[in-house]
Amino acid sequence: YFFQIEKELVFNYIDQLGIELTQQERKDIEFIPTQNLESFMLYCKGLQMEDAGQYIKATSFFQKAAELDPSFKTAGDKAETASNVSQSGGDKERFLAVAQLDEPMPGPTDTGGETMIDDRLQVIEGGVRSGFIPGADNRKPAEETATAIEISNLPEPPPPPSP
Repeated sequence: YFFQIEKELVFNYIDQLGIELTQQERKDIEFIPTQNLESFMLYCKGLQMEDAGQYIKATSFFQKAAELDPSFKTAGDKAETASNVSQSGGDKERFLAVAQLDEPMPGPTDTGGETMIDDRLQVIEGGVRSGFIPGADNRKPAEETATAIEISNLPEPPPPPSP
């Protein structure tokens, strides 16, 4: 019931602003991911922790939200993502960079100071090396064309102007 009231308030506000929604936008807003208010509140706390970079705490909140409402798929998905990010060292960018490498993912590291910089440099180095495959040059040599012949038949340029 709470979520239905919330949706009515949102649509009233949108109408007051004079915003016209597409059918898809309206459908997206009408979607209620869970009927369990406590589960939703835990999910919101998880989002706050995730935004603060505290992925272990975020994982805990998302997992509790999913346990209270097993049909709350978004909470379960966020729990898995936050857990993966925390295991990668607690940094989304590092997780995404490491996930693209062919090498196994390193374990958690200290996320502060020089260690974090060293970790990032290693990830960048691995990414640069992974895309480089030495081999024969694929470029084709320049070929003589009709324009090259025409250029060679141009008249001599005029002499420079006299001072």
